[in-house]
Amino acid sequence: MRDAPEEQTASSTFAIAGPGSVGRRRRAALAGLASLLLVAASCGGGGSAGSGATPSPTPVAPATPTPTPTQVSEPLALLRLAPGFLLLGGGPEDLPPALSRDGRVVAYPQQDAEGFTFEDPFFPGFYRMGYVYCSRALAWRDAAPPVALDPDPGCPFAEPPGQPWGDSWPAALSADGATALVNRQITARSPYATFGFAAADGGWEEVTWQADHPLAPRVPEYQGNDMTPDGTTVVGTAWLERPWPGWADSDARPWRSSRGAAGPEWLPSGDDPIESALHVSDDGRVIVGCCDDDASGRRALPVVWYGDARPEVLPALNGGDEFGERCRVKDLSGDGRVAVGDCGAHAVRWIDGVPSEIAIPGEPPPPEDVVSSVALAVSVHGSLILGRTNAVGLEQGWLWSESGGLESVRTLLEEAGISAGDGTIDGRELFAPSAFAREGTVLVGRGRKGSGDSYFEFLYRATLP
Repeated sequence: MRDAPEEQTASSTFAIAGPGSVGRRRRAALAGLASLLLVAASCGGGGSAGSGATPSPTPVAPATPTPTPTQVSEPLALLRLAPGFLLLGGGPEDLPPALSRDGRVVAYPQQDAEGFTFEDPFFPGFYRMGYVYCSRALAWRDAAPPVALDPDPGCPFAEPPGQPWGDSWPAALSADGATALVNRQITARSPYATFGFAAADGGWEEVTWQADHPLAPRVPEYQGNDMTPDGTTVVGTAWLERPWPGWADSDARPWRSSRGAAGPEWLPSGDDPIESALHVSDDGRVIVGCCDDDASGRRALPVVWYGDARPEVLPALNGGDEFGERCRVKDLSGDGRVAVGDCGAHAVRWIDGVPSEIAIPGEPPPPEDVVSSVALAVSVHGSLILGRTNAVGLEQGWLWSESGGLESVRTLLEEAGISAGDGTIDGRELFAPSAFAREGTVLVGRGRKGSGDSYFEFLYRATLP
């Protein structure tokens, strides 16, 4: 197998300070970042040209019409950053890439950073350097360079400094990849997030509702979390307050909506303070979400809605008697029967609401003394599960099925002629994938090349035989 040429750009690990500091300004070199910046090339859609040049801050234009994708054929494709961006990521923590059903379209946020100076509150007259970040939703279609999905939220940062800026991130893609569900928050214009639908031809459909929740005499902040593969039904969260989820009662409520509806349909609440509708089945009739299990928020158990009925709790392993055990659902099968996630340190699948552990063999790396694992994604028919663990020998993740048991992703990559990383300094490394398509034959995850504070990031798409 022959990989694409590995052009180099770079990013750095930043110390973050608050955005309200005095003297926020764009620096041509972004202070210490400039000394780390390598040549960013355009092959494969990565970086901006010029030796030692800072990526251009010019905002990325909305997506333009894209030719019909060709069949994915290369065993490994490196999906590189767009010009003007320095890092991958943004949006909610642990946001997985959104994929079309065939894996040919991948959506993920990218980040830019802007430096600013602020006076040290404990040492008057001494100024320090900090950074603020912005993120924007982009999509790769086969081997084409990434294109922005939404109208410019002010990311990458524009010149002159002080212009409005915000964030956006993709939540889901339709089965054919032609429609993306994207959340947007323009920090300098509004404290509220909105969402919309991005089309492959560059079209954008903003969703704005003026619908009060029955529990609060104000318009909530709406966020879309998932949609059906035909792009017609969306589920999400309506924030009534803005404390961190799980730490306050009644801070958010779940909703479901049909495309083009005048407002959300509020999902029925159970006995617990329900927070979010996170994943939806292909027909829109089964929804999995999250709730506080008690008023203190010490323990959380996911819930499931079947049709219009009240939610049912998805129980923890062994009844969940361990104090403080929290369970999370990460994905839902197309028919809504199989949910996957974790309880504590254990990977779990729920079949028709009944939990079972996916046992992970091996030992934890020292000095850790517990093997931890989480199931991240499930196939459309619920038969195949993708996960991640700290167990020695499974660092690149695992695939599990009832018939085949557990398989190492690293072994599958090597059998396809793809090196996950040789451990050398400045070598390329593929981390454990967090999304898959085509029943496990297309894996997508993050990777990087370089070492220490000097490296460049990419997404990779590995196509197995």
